[in-house]
Amino acid sequence: MAGFSGQVSATHDYKLGITFASKLSPWGRSFVVLEVKPSGIGAKSGLKEGDIIVSYDSHKFTKWAEYHEWTEAFTQSLINRGCHNCATIEIIRSELEMTLTVDNRTDEEIQKDSLEDRVAELEGGFKDRGEKILSQVKDDYSNLSMLDMKLEFLEEEYAEFLSSLSDLKDTYDGLMITVKSFEKESKMMALNVLSRIAGDFSNLEKIAQEIVTLQKRSISEKEYISLEKQVKNLKGDFKKQSVSLLSEIADDLSNLDEVRGQIVIVVNQSRKDSENKEKFKSLREEVSELEGDFKKQAKRILIEINDDFSNLEEIESQIQEISAKSIEYKGRRDRFESLKLQVAGLDENSRSQGESLLADITDDFSNLDVVGSRIQEIIAENLQYRIDKSKAYSLKQEVAKLEDDFRTQGEAILLQVNDDFSNVDSIESQIAELSVRNNEWLAVEKKNQEEEAKRLAEEQRKEKERLAEEKRKKAEEARKEKERLAKEQRKLELEKIALNPGFKGLKPGLTRNEIRLMKVCFPELSSGNSSTCYDRDNMKFQGEFRSGILRVLRLDMGPVVQSQTFFGRVAEHVGDGDIVIDMRRALDKYEMDYQYSERDRQLFNEGEKDKLYMVYEKGQVALLLTHIKKSTYDIDNHLFVEYRDPETAKKFLQDNRPKKAKSSDF
Repeated sequence: MAGFSGQVSATHDYKLGITFASKLSPWGRSFVVLEVKPSGIGAKSGLKEGDIIVSYDSHKFTKWAEYHEWTEAFTQSLINRGCHNCATIEIIRSELEMTLTVDNRTDEEIQKDSLEDRVAELEGGFKDRGEKILSQVKDDYSNLSMLDMKLEFLEEEYAEFLSSLSDLKDTYDGLMITVKSFEKESKMMALNVLSRIAGDFSNLEKIAQEIVTLQKRSISEKEYISLEKQVKNLKGDFKKQSVSLLSEIADDLSNLDEVRGQIVIVVNQSRKDSENKEKFKSLREEVSELEGDFKKQAKRILIEINDDFSNLEEIESQIQEISAKSIEYKGRRDRFESLKLQVAGLDENSRSQGESLLADITDDFSNLDVVGSRIQEIIAENLQYRIDKSKAYSLKQEVAKLEDDFRTQGEAILLQVNDDFSNVDSIESQIAELSVRNNEWLAVEKKNQEEEAKRLAEEQRKEKERLAEEKRKKAEEARKEKERLAKEQRKLELEKIALNPGFKGLKPGLTRNEIRLMKVCFPELSSGNSSTCYDRDNMKFQGEFRSGILRVLRLDMGPVVQSQTFFGRVAEHVGDGDIVIDMRRALDKYEMDYQYSERDRQLFNEGEKDKLYMVYEKGQVALLLTHIKKSTYDIDNHLFVEYRDPETAKKFLQDNRPKKAKSSDF
């Protein structure tokens, strides 16, 4: 149902310009837009056909009584609302909630407002000129395009101003960075100058010139500080003279260059004086290291130095000459001492010749080169003698290693060596040839020995294999014999085991493997679980093994029904169908060792005793009645038949036979 339909139509009547109808939708009472006129404010706000209006200007349509208020709101003029974008429309479009803002202005008003916003962004005189342009707007807005063009020119001029202002600010920032590097006083003066810069930087160029002047002053100030540091490091008259010169520098540092030149001269003089003193000190140390006449001569020269060190270079040259002669003398003396040591290490004849030559050397060692050369020849000859002698000794040792006839020939050759070993090289050659023949003979002999050794080793290997095979056969025969004896022994044991009480062929004393081969129990017999043997479903079997041998065979006969027959006196066990009576009758073929007493039965019935035993055949057979607790108030009586091997039965009998008091004990 469409309900009331309203329509607004005007070009600039400040109305929504829509056709609408009321509607009950999932979002409550609302209006659906049927048509949107392009010239209306609704179209400019984004309304479309099919939109569902659920709220207008923050008000929802909840009652039919408000219907006329809503239609009036849709159709009334918005020109007197007092703002441009203060109304909102909440709509549903394609099931999505959206909020639209109503712009009630005409295109001309929007353009005028845009001009006002642009003028608001200007500053200073540019803003005044912009406002003057706005004052020219006609009432019908017919000159807006022309005013827009004027404002655009003004904005371009303003942009150029801002660009130049940015450059001026960069210049200012650069001046600030420069001033930060100034020395203290110049920096304070520069900061005072910078504080005078106008807000529009109109006096920036003049300020920059002043900063350049102060920059030069800062450089001079830095140079002055450097001069102060240099003067501070001076000493004595040089320092006094420099301090006096510093005091002559004007406050504006205008005469700094002149005074600095004079101070530099004083500083250089001080440095030269220090260098001369250090050089003089070094010369004294050099002279102190000299020896004998060289030291005396150098001292006499050193004391001739003037107080102002004017002749220092000449004195230094003379002392260096003396020092060079001293070094040369020391070198010859050290060489002489070295020759003495070498001569002392020579053989007797060579040592005697060397000592004779050493005695001819003058005190100033002037003939050391000539005599030293002859001594070196003697040392070389003695060294060659020792080498030849050592070689002869080595040849003697080498001959001693030769075999039989070769050794005899070698000893004969060694007898030909001269006393001075001059022919040792020839002898060495002959011994080398003899050694080669000896080695060839040894190689042949070694080969023969190796072949013989291989033959003997092969014989030993075959003999070892024969003995090993013989030993293996004996071990195999012994093993078979041991197995045969073990089988015979086990056969005898099985014959004895067959006599043991048990269930059919299942007897204590059998090994686990023997029981496994019988294939009568499933699963395999053990103490941890129950097995079914011989397909007997009315009982369960368990086995206790030690060392792989079944020691105890236990048959679980199941629960015992508490009957008058069983729980009466022991002597009253009569009747059929009672499993205890049946088992007692079945076991009567065995000789009884002991059974439970009447008192034991009573204690068992009262729950103070857990087990009742009837034991046969020296403990090899036992009938056991025991309590098995199922829950706190539920207890079963179970009957077991136990078979034991003789050894286990003996210990069982010792541990479990009742020990009763005798009348004599009281």
